[in-house]
Amino acid sequence: MDPKAIRLLRRPDGGLRLTLAGDRSYTDVRAVRAAPLSDPEHNIALLDARGEEICSIEEPGELDESSRQALHEELRRRYLVFTVGGILALRQEAGVAYLDFATDHGRRECVIRNVQDSTRFCNGRRLVLEDAVGDRFEIADLAALDRKSTRLLRRVLPDAGKIR
Repeated sequence: MDPKAIRLLRRPDGGLRLTLAGDRSYTDVRAVRAAPLSDPEHNIALLDARGEEICSIEEPGELDESSRQALHEELRRRYLVFTVGGILALRQEAGVAYLDFATDHGRRECVIRNVQDSTRFCNGRRLVLEDAVGDRFEIADLAALDRKSTRLLRRVLPDAGKIR
């Protein structure tokens, strides 16, 4: 769908409203990433209250500013992912890794029971870790990590060769 024909607005109750080309309107819209791990910034599906696709947006960056902001807020609510700026500490006990992260939401501890099943490399430079309760922690660029963080991460990753 042409992004210029799409208008998104955050409703006062927190929901998302969609208007298409000025004539069709939807009041209870959800945004879903088609490829949340491999390409989270493109190909967003907009769903109605029944979960049926209304339209998809290949390039959200082409939306008008207010629609782009409303979409970004909706996706952030739906996909709570902590962005990791560094690793403050690591400890391992009985096969469980405890990583203490500095994130965009403050300091957070990530408890990983099975590192191999909980670690995903995406696009060669990005890493997503899922902890024991399902929270996701993203390192957007492994090469940008400080030396201490890189050293700690190498201790728990099965494939440390992917880190500089």
